[in-house]
Amino acid sequence: MSFLQQVLHGEKFLLPKEDVVISHWPRYREFTVKQLWINVGDDDKILGFLPDRNSSSKDLNREWGYNVLWTLKPGFCKKILEHACEQRANSFRSKLNPDVVNIKDELLSALTSFPIKKVSLLSS
Repeated sequence: MSFLQQVLHGEKFLLPKEDVVISHWPRYREFTVKQLWINVGDDDKILGFLPDRNSSSKDLNREWGYNVLWTLKPGFCKKILEHACEQRANSFRSKLNPDVVNIKDELLSALTSFPIKKVSLLSS
């Protein structure tokens, strides 16, 4: 059954267009349709305004889906957006300094557990 049919049957709901906060979402991997379904989870408050998950993802417009999510849960979307921007800023900063290497904590602790020996490569 299409989303419009579900609305007409009272199974789904529409938000008035003037109530929806319209934003232009960046094309980041955090803002894909697949990620939207993960973020929404089983929240019936939001699922009532979106097409069913089992329908093809082409039924859900990415921008509209995130605008509905922003309208209904603005704090949640703001966290996702801030995190995505922070990730890109950190990536940009590390590219500015090619000497910076990001290492996972567990790898760093494993590396620092070995004794360090100084070896002179130049013999005198």
